[in-house]
Amino acid sequence: EPYSVVNFDRLASNSPKKFSGRYISIENGTPTEVWMAARMDKMIALSMNSYNQQYPIAFTNWPTLDPLVHPTEATKEEEIALYKKLGRRIAGELKEYDNDAVGLDMGKTKATVNFPAGIFASYHAYPYYPDFMNLDPTYRKTIGSNGINAYLGYLLDLKRHHKGEPVLIAETGVPSNRETAHLQPQGWNHGGHNEKQQAEINVQLVETIREAGLSGVLMFAWIDEWFKHNWIVLPFEIPAERTRLWHNVQDAEQNYGLVAMKAGSGNFLIDGDVKEWKDIPALLSETTTQSEPTIQSDVAVKSLKVTSDESYLRLCLEFNNLDSDKDGSTDWDKFSLLIGIDTYDLKDQNGQPIGLGDHSLPNISNLKISSGNEFLIELISPQKSRLLVDNNYDIFTHRYNRPYSSKFNEDGIFIEQIAETNRERIGRDATIYPAQRVNRSPFRYGKETEGDSLSEWAVDIKNSSIEMRIPWGLLYVTDPSSRLVLHDDLTKSKEIGTHQTEGFRFSVVATNRSRVISTLPKAIGQTIPLSPVYQWKTWEKPTYHSYLKPAYYALQNCFLKIAKQEDYLK
Repeated sequence: EPYSVVNFDRLASNSPKKFSGRYISIENGTPTEVWMAARMDKMIALSMNSYNQQYPIAFTNWPTLDPLVHPTEATKEEEIALYKKLGRRIAGELKEYDNDAVGLDMGKTKATVNFPAGIFASYHAYPYYPDFMNLDPTYRKTIGSNGINAYLGYLLDLKRHHKGEPVLIAETGVPSNRETAHLQPQGWNHGGHNEKQQAEINVQLVETIREAGLSGVLMFAWIDEWFKHNWIVLPFEIPAERTRLWHNVQDAEQNYGLVAMKAGSGNFLIDGDVKEWKDIPALLSETTTQSEPTIQSDVAVKSLKVTSDESYLRLCLEFNNLDSDKDGSTDWDKFSLLIGIDTYDLKDQNGQPIGLGDHSLPNISNLKISSGNEFLIELISPQKSRLLVDNNYDIFTHRYNRPYSSKFNEDGIFIEQIAETNRERIGRDATIYPAQRVNRSPFRYGKETEGDSLSEWAVDIKNSSIEMRIPWGLLYVTDPSSRLVLHDDLTKSKEIGTHQTEGFRFSVVATNRSRVISTLPKAIGQTIPLSPVYQWKTWEKPTYHSYLKPAYYALQNCFLKIAKQEDYLK
């Protein structure tokens, strides 16, 4: 990390600036560079003494420690001074590394006559970060074979610096996950890609690296890694040591694999066929509560089934008839659907529920919900559906204003979850680069069986049913394996807090504009009573299944094509 290099150089400032080994030498190096050279020389000696063999060698580097100067990337100290000079407040919190404070230059290292295997430069270089890669005006104007390509501009800059020295991109790639952690101008974002898009972008990255004339590329990674963390969701994966027990499809770092490692047995798919739900009992149905009769309607809700796995909360809703005109499509002109999700509650001193969450629904003023909802799914049509959060509980609105906790209210205000992926930055010339944000609320219609691995809901017309899945992280579940949800209490600890939920309650309302068609549980007067609790079992050992993603086959074809073009295969 940059701060490690800065501190080491400071502490070792009086050490020699050169090193002359049997195999490696360096002149006018920084303490860290000299230390690296000595370590490489030692490794080569070990290989020679043990096996009488040599291999080309490099130290691992990344753009944050490249030897280039990036005018758009001010350090934290520089940013504070620039904002102060402009009379502006710093936008948000500056918690990231100083990504252009110091560099490590493999170009200073030389191979002696005793080391014919030679040296090369190695970088872990992804296309979306650090920000200088996509803010630098020169990079943004670079034209490649497929148009403007900022990543190509950066790679060409690296190549110019390491003139005459091989450059290997030892890590690159994009993940196949729901959440976007950082935006990139060409759409090669840090996340937000389905598996088909991941395959296409990974091939484009390989082609860009080859177009830049570099020496090779290694793709990250072989398998999905559940234990990994990404900055945008890291604070809400609690406890961190249990992340390995569940799969956060919101977390980009967990989903880079060419081999998918997915939760459960793989029996449940979002495919528009609810056959796998036949043995799941209904949590809510027309017979689960005694209440007033429902208005007769084709689109009245008959039942709600609930299950879950290591990645998702899964719901299945059955209706009287979703295609009354028998045209083969859902009658979205006749209804829309609201599904309230009450993720947790607390009890007062007398042991009575406080009723956290919102007890009203948007645009339905005459209906009260007995269980307070933290979240609301709004299904209007395949093109217009969202998962909203109660405005009091939204972690992104309150990201710099803890505590994160649900509150009793009846205002019916649910909002979209808008995450700031790219914070506002200021360049060394005082140029302001505005913040960028991503809406994580759109609820994605589609079918996994038709190539969209990020599909979240689909309709089974034949069985008048809708199936859906909701990522645990989108519901602020910090650890489903122990049923922990986000509940912050600053009076107890400086750490972000959690609460073990009893389980989830649901309220389902089918409406035609503001007119209520049907509810589950059935309304008693103007009130929807408490639903039964869906309580899933905790676990210490996850279940999972694996398969090769499209990116595996796409890269296989890509590398074969390159090999043939380079005449490696005869």
